[in-house]
Amino acid sequence: NGATVSAGTYSATSNSAGAYSIFLPVGTWNVTASAAGYVTHVINNVVVNANQTTTVNFQMVAGSENGEDVIPITATELMGNYPNPFNPETTLSFALKDAGRVRLTVYNLKGQVVKEILNSDLPTGYHKYIWNGRDQYNRPCASGIYYYKMESADYQHVRKMILMQ
Repeated sequence: NGATVSAGTYSATSNSAGAYSIFLPVGTWNVTASAAGYVTHVINNVVVNANQTTTVNFQMVAGSENGEDVIPITATELMGNYPNPFNPETTLSFALKDAGRVRLTVYNLKGQVVKEILNSDLPTGYHKYIWNGRDQYNRPCASGIYYYKMESADYQHVRKMILMQ
């Protein structure tokens, strides 16, 4: 809420749901999202075509450009993946309040392990990992619904994601 999204001289402010709209002329744009207490995020080379809607989603990460004035992590939390749906890869993000062992695993609809993304000790902070849509044997996964689960000493949570080929 309240993030400024801009492209060139055009800008908008996100609403309470994080949504925004900017009407841009046809062309290629660098789109920036910024908000107090968050790292500025830029997506380069966004192509805007005539008579089409172009969607640019941002996942803001708490912090600052120089590492100062970082918002403290008050809870361990598994965040939504970005983008979702995705092809061929997506970013899995989480906040870790206390340092410790973290396991991040992708499952299919049957509950079978598709890929273990992470199983190691991590420091407190914000963490991001990319899943490339491939299984443990580096084979491409089929389109469909997958689940990713984060487990730590005192936390576990599952979220859904969609791979579209």
